[in-house]
Amino acid sequence: IIKTQDLNEADLLLTFFSHQLGKSRFLAKSAKKMMSKLRGRLQPNCLVEVTLTSQGSLPLVISSEVLKSYPDIINRQDSIQAVLAIQEIILKALPDELPNENLYSSFTKALECLDADKGANGLLTLLEFFNAALLSIGFAPELLSLRTPLPNQIFYNFGEGKFKDQYLSAQDQVISKEAYQLLASLQIEAHGNLVESLASKELLKVLTGFLTYQLERDLKAFDYFLHQLA
Repeated sequence: IIKTQDLNEADLLLTFFSHQLGKSRFLAKSAKKMMSKLRGRLQPNCLVEVTLTSQGSLPLVISSEVLKSYPDIINRQDSIQAVLAIQEIILKALPDELPNENLYSSFTKALECLDADKGANGLLTLLEFFNAALLSIGFAPELLSLRTPLPNQIFYNFGEGKFKDQYLSAQDQVISKEAYQLLASLQIEAHGNLVESLASKELLKVLTGFLTYQLERDLKAFDYFLHQLA
């Protein structure tokens, strides 16, 4: 469950992300009532198994079982903010009802890593998921053609969504070689032994600016990390 919304006095509108259906929305009637069998079983960031029935325009949740929860995430601020940012990527960038098992796996892996007991870094976990999401929806920035060594300066164009080896327009922005190489490594390996650095922070800022430009929508959950980079 990645989002819950109050609907009327007792109902909930739920957004799920699953390996079978992708991002989808269900209705849970009377879920907020004290005697409801759904009460406490439809919490955000919990892995649940639900039974659905057709009713109206949205499937109706008639039963739910919590398979796994991640209560330790709330013990660290950067973990909370990373989860909110990951949810925002799914909610705003992914099309509805399009299954994506690889990205679902990346999502559950991120939740596991952000469990406080694992000591994961929120920014780096977010960065790995961000890269996986962009690759999965075909939005990944286009890298330079393979060449050695890298040019002295590398530029990134938000509008075109690609890197360049020379400045050609006002939309071209300089990016460090370190941040570029980090993205190239992530795109090739889809994961890596990341270490928080100026490059990882710079790359998050670049990817956030890119997706904001492409979606024409603000990514508000990223403010926590972006303010740290200012």
